[in-house]
Amino acid sequence: YLAAKKEGGAFISLSQVYLPAVQKDHSLIEIPGSIESQLEALFNKDFLDTFGRNAILLYPDTNKGQTYAHRFWELAIKNGVTITNVQAYEDGSQDFRVPVKRLLGLGYPRQRREELDMLKEIYSLEKNSSIKRLQYLQPEIDFDWAFLPVSPKEALQAIPSFHYHDASNLKLIGTPEWRSKRLF
Repeated sequence: YLAAKKEGGAFISLSQVYLPAVQKDHSLIEIPGSIESQLEALFNKDFLDTFGRNAILLYPDTNKGQTYAHRFWELAIKNGVTITNVQAYEDGSQDFRVPVKRLLGLGYPRQRREELDMLKEIYSLEKNSSIKRLQYLQPEIDFDWAFLPVSPKEALQAIPSFHYHDASNLKLIGTPEWRSKRLF
């Protein structure tokens, strides 16, 4: 694209171009839509009025993920959206429990020590309980929706991690890649 831009020609890309938005111009045509156009759709007034203005972001620590995260921050600031938490995960990761745990405020028990101690004491009073507790704290859901610019394969592994940590019925937003039979 940059070579075509230098020569003054148009460039049609069958994949997304991971460059900062300021380096792109009208001579670049991205199919399917660019990261910028996808995120512009997320941050339009109708979407925000419907889904809310508090969001979290879970993205891969790759060039693509960092491009999504950078543009997400820019548009959030521009449109008055509060990002309550952001987590990157290592590329190729197959276990999303740790980053999701951090997104839900469960990865930092020292910050919630008083609440944790009180819950442990309450649960210790239950006698003959057959329930084995994996975690004592409830997730902090201080967001209206979550954006996950992950592949369908990664989404199949990340989405259940939210339920694993007792966070159900969340509004999880993905990319157009999520329109796959596998994820459906």
